[in-house]
Amino acid sequence: MNGKISKDGTLKIFRGNKFENQCCPWVEKERPCGDWCPLFAEPQTVPVTPVDLEANKPLRPEWVTQLILCKRRIFFKTFTDERESGEVK
Repeated sequence: MNGKISKDGTLKIFRGNKFENQCCPWVEKERPCGDWCPLFAEPQTVPVTPVDLEANKPLRPEWVTQLILCKRRIFFKTFTDERESGEVK
């Protein structure tokens, strides 16, 4: 999955052929998911170990970007942080 945090702090995920704003399902008025929320963590680069389901054994670990949100943890193969301090740690 490909994602990014735009210059204004909005989370966008690549769907179809373009980046789409992701809306927060927990606020009354439609508002995009973004760094305005205190439960929106900073992105981090972490290792994950995929599993070969047919052989039931782990494959070589991969480095991905993890973004923890209020009720979800999302992993991105490609991630860009366009904010001024947009360094993925």
